[in-house]
Amino acid sequence: MIKIFQIPKRNPNNEIIEPISRIKFNKDGSLVAIAHMDGNLYIFGLNDHGKKCIKWIPYTSRAAPSHIQWSEDSQMIRIFTRDYEVLYLKLDYKKKRIEEMSKDP
Repeated sequence: MIKIFQIPKRNPNNEIIEPISRIKFNKDGSLVAIAHMDGNLYIFGLNDHGKKCIKWIPYTSRAAPSHIQWSEDSQMIRIFTRDYEVLYLKLDYKKKRIEEMSKDP
């Protein structure tokens, strides 16, 4: 089992502050996107059958993501936020970060 770093966020009493809203794996299972209620989208690369985990730089949106959709080639993610925005995000595999491509209000 993989421990996903500091997700969900907890206070000093080990109580959950902001829960996870969505978890979605890409088609081949090598990446997982985790949408957090604080507006962050985290990407983790899974290697060696899930035994190694590489954390990407998170993407922060104004509102919490409510839906996550991977593209077929895992180069892009489309997220729907709780304030009805649709965001198209491109994955930068070299820098391990997420870049916003466009936004539909």
